[in-house]
Amino acid sequence: MHMSHEKATADAQFYVDSKQAEANNARLTPELLQNQMFQAMMKNTKLVFGDKIPNMAFGQSPGA
Repeated sequence: MHMSHEKATADAQFYVDSKQAEANNARLTPELLQNQMFQAMMKNTKLVFGDKIPNMAFGQSPGA
């Protein structure tokens, strides 16, 4: 009886996980991923005011 209960629990969890995976695959469109990328870039953006702008953003060494 314990074994059948554990099997039923495992089957139910598998069903929930597979439905969640299907939902994630349907939700993860290229447009959504691009939107998330832009939102992450906006959180990490730094605004620099002044005459000297750091060159590190352009792939150059700081001393160059």
